Amino acid sequence: MSKFVANWLLIWLTKMAEHNDADSDCQGDGWLSSWEKKCVDEWEKEAAALEERLQVENEKISQKTWQSFQNSATAVSRLFKGRMPLTLS
Repeated sequence: MSKFVANWLLIWLTKMAEHNDADSDCQGDGWLSSWEKKCVDEWEKEAAALEERLQVENEKISQKTWQSFQNSATAVSRLFKGRMPLTLS
């Protein structure tokens, strides 16, 4: 399901819930058709999968950033290795 459809569905469901909250005739999720329930279930599964994927990608980025920092620190230490320390007289 595309982002546009998922966002549209979420907005539509929110508006329907607000509308049904105003009506005392509707109880619970009885106003959702089977197709709508299927769409909501699919959207929730995709959202959970995207959340998990985001966590994995964030971990990879953190590891890559840390490795880049370590490489930079090693390069700087090699650059200054062997130089005479400055003395204050």
